[in-house]
Amino acid sequence: MVTVQRLRAPREIFGHPLIHDAHRADIVRLEKLLSAGGIYLDADVFVHRSFDSLLKQAMVLGEERVDETVIGLCNAVILAEAQAPFLKRWYSEYRSFRSKGRDSYWDEHSVRIPYQLSRKFADEITILPHSAFFWPTFNAKGLAKMFESSEPVDVSTAYATHLWESFSWEQYLEHLTPGRVRSVPTNFHHWARPMIETLPDDYGALTTTARVKHGVRRQARRLRSFTHSCITELTRYLCSSAR
Repeated sequence: MVTVQRLRAPREIFGHPLIHDAHRADIVRLEKLLSAGGIYLDADVFVHRSFDSLLKQAMVLGEERVDETVIGLCNAVILAEAQAPFLKRWYSEYRSFRSKGRDSYWDEHSVRIPYQLSRKFADEITILPHSAFFWPTFNAKGLAKMFESSEPVDVSTAYATHLWESFSWEQYLEHLTPGRVRSVPTNFHHWARPMIETLPDDYGALTTTARVKHGVRRQARRLRSFTHSCITELTRYLCSSAR
């Protein structure tokens, strides 16, 4: 049912380096949609129902919120026609791309800029409320609703739920097994149970050696991220002082 296409993620966009894997993926999804159109979903998007009712729209994005404040339009779920005008405008904005990784510009082009464009070109895009794709939110309270609580979350108007892997991976998802999904009552486990009915309880469980290797790699990533952040902030301070 699936055709896998291997690709080489771009290393730059309009002459600007793409240092973080997430930013390379941001470009890949836009380029694929521009060329072919379709539905893009992050790997951590859990679909609740068909998107068929949205397919007549040229471009669809959903709001991303923190509490009651809209902070942008998230690119974890994108529906678009090939060469959709809004999609072309969005891609063109990468001429000003400036993020070096997990810095203050991290989500500038993936979340904030599409929101700014939507206010200027409202006729080119359909915007859905955050409940369509991005509820619960990524704050601690939202993550707890999904991964710790069994009190039902209202997803009656949701097409999908973003699981916010960047925030939920280590605590909730990294060592998840079918056995835990079956035995621990949470909203996410309730959603996922039909998908893992035929899998044994220990499917995908890591060996002790694999757990150690994962831990070492995780600490190495944290160290690289911390070092890069320090260098970025130091460079910014020195440049500011020089002016």
